[in-house]
Amino acid sequence: GYINGQTFENIWQKSGYIEDLFVTKEFKRQGIGTQLIQKFIEYLKINKIKKCKISVNIKNTNAINLYTKMRFKIDHYEMSLDI
Repeated sequence: GYINGQTFENIWQKSGYIEDLFVTKEFKRQGIGTQLIQKFIEYLKINKIKKCKISVNIKNTNAINLYTKMRFKIDHYEMSLDI
C-alpha cells in the first residue's frame, strides 16, 4: 500500500491533504490503510499542522467507513459537471 500526502498553507491555516491512499486487494482489511493515515497524521503533528483533509468518492463506502472510524468529518461538498 501507499499514501500520497502533502502540506499546504493559505492565509487561514496550514493543512495536510491526503491525495491518494491505496492498499492492494489482497491486503485490504488488515489495518494497513489505518496505519498509513496514522503515520501521515504523526508527520503533521510533528510539523505543528492541526488539520488533515481527504477527498473521497461518495460511492466508496469502504473508504468512508475507514475515515469516519478515524474521526474524519464531512466539512465540504464538492460538485462536478460533465461537459
